Amino acid sequence: MGSRTYEFSPDFVIVGIHGLSDLDAIEKTVDQIIEKKIVGPEYKDAIIGREKTYPTGLPTKGQGVAMPHTDGEFVNVESFFVSVLNKPVYFKEMGNSRNTVKVRILFIPIMKNSKSQLEMLQVIVNLIQNETLVDQIANEKDPKEVYDIISKEIEKMEFEF
Repeated sequence: MGSRTYEFSPDFVIVGIHGLSDLDAIEKTVDQIIEKKIVGPEYKDAIIGREKTYPTGLPTKGQGVAMPHTDGEFVNVESFFVSVLNKPVYFKEMGNSRNTVKVRILFIPIMKNSKSQLEMLQVIVNLIQNETLVDQIANEKDPKEVYDIISKEIEKMEFEF
């Protein structure tokens, strides 16, 4: 893979988030992203507001995944963040909000520009299409292990940018 336009480190993985709802899971995750100074505090209202209007639950095989995101206005570090919930919560389905998806993992692309957005979305889509990988991530209790699982998979990917 060519040089990445984003950062990904063990600090960008959280496991054991206890979300009471889709928005609560996002809020608890984003609080930690803000604490790490990856985004500014305004990011939380922006991402929650966007999720209410444009839901991000993805009907994947196996474990459910959501990809909440928002514009790059409040982004300090381009990255993607992974949050593994301790138990699933229902998200409205992307593109069909009448349906719900039982979600265990949030992949949050945090980006400023379209080049990094395209790259990150390709990486995340490749990751979530691998049902075995998603199950491994969902069942892992150690954030470093989740990071290692994802990093090894990213290294296998080859993209031209």
